[in-house]
Amino acid sequence: RLDCSSLLHQLLYHTLLCTLRLGPVAIVFSSHILLRFACLRVVARNMATQLQPRDAKLEDLQGILKTDLSAFDGNPERVKNIAKNGLEQTKERLLDKYAKYINNTERFKTIVVEINGDIACIGVLDFKPFEDDRGLSDDATDIQSKGYNAYNDVFHTYFAKYAGKLVMLRTLATHQDNQRQGCGKAILASLKKAAAEGEQRVIAVYSSTMAEAFYTREGFRLEGTRGKADNPALGYAFGGV
Repeated sequence: RLDCSSLLHQLLYHTLLCTLRLGPVAIVFSSHILLRFACLRVVARNMATQLQPRDAKLEDLQGILKTDLSAFDGNPERVKNIAKNGLEQTKERLLDKYAKYINNTERFKTIVVEINGDIACIGVLDFKPFEDDRGLSDDATDIQSKGYNAYNDVFHTYFAKYAGKLVMLRTLATHQDNQRQGCGKAILASLKKAAAEGEQRVIAVYSSTMAEAFYTREGFRLEGTRGKADNPALGYAFGGV
């Protein structure tokens, strides 16, 4: 919160100082600059306090759904799914997917950031991305021998070499009202920490072309592309890979 007493004391001190040194003309300028600087610091401090990632709970599902729909509004793949299945069925599938993530804590790390009581950002890390219903293991030779080709062969092509060392970033989404406020960066930092604690060495992500710059700034490296749109497939490598 804004400490008005402290701010006013500083403002008074600098105003008097300017009056003595530069005269009345400097009072307005000095006061304006000081007030803006103080307010910016307060806003930054409050935002840093708010951006505290936590584990998601089933009670968060409706808020997670709202954030997901906002974040991917206009996304070509999402538009296609809604056109094919309808909005309500798409919502049901999303709720089922996130419930699976939240319930399966052995495989998935699902975290959220709240701002003013609303879910602002969500992130999901998959610690066993090579597993599927056929019971495939994380062993690279097993993956290759069974011809596992998730995500149109791209996952196998670019990331099978990291089998046993790799986790997959399944979702990183920020509500449109909360973008460019550091939410995604806070979530990603928390997920990187979780991956490092699990002794994984690479985080893989399929990004949109628009989000590629964000991931690159956060240390991800382009491994290849996938699909007709050539969406980037990126990997974040910890030491020793």
